Amino acid sequence: MRMDKEKTDGPMISAIGHGGFRVDDGYYTALLITPSRADGWTPPPFEALGADDVASVLALSPKPEFLLLGTGSQLRQPAAAFRRAVEAQGV
Repeated sequence: MRMDKEKTDGPMISAIGHGGFRVDDGYYTALLITPSRADGWTPPPFEALGADDVASVLALSPKPEFLLLGTGSQLRQPAAAFRRAVEAQGV
């Protein structure tokens, strides 16, 4: 079977590991990624995460269908207030 690299106008994740992501020509330990761009991100401590911390993503048009949060080596749920605020935005 032949496999070809898909061409895209948006950011391309080429590696994940060692505590970060290789996206295009950059390496990020945390990032906000959309179909058109990847931006480094300095998130607050997980317990303090609020909707304001992802406001730039929630303000996109069209709205994202989902928000994927990496929580490190352990699966954790964001605070109920965070989930409610994001859901209230239609995400």
